[in-house]
Amino acid sequence: QLVDVTLKQVLKYLPEQTMTDRNLRWTAAQVVAINLAGLIFEPFLDKWTEQPPFSDVEVTRRTKANARFIQAGLTDALEHETNS
Repeated sequence: QLVDVTLKQVLKYLPEQTMTDRNLRWTAAQVVAINLAGLIFEPFLDKWTEQPPFSDVEVTRRTKANARFIQAGLTDALEHETNS
């Protein structure tokens, strides 16, 4: 269900695109996984963060990194879909 909701949000930003959700479903799954990873792996994050994993600084840093990754992944997925 989380993937389905995320997929709807991904498609909402691209209403002019005509595509099946089959290929973008993995992109949506990645978005869900990335956002849940911080919670699941919190006990291990202390080793790689300068401050507590959910401090404002670390959440901002992680969010920016995730946004860059998601944007690149989404862009690649859309290019592949429209060129197929």
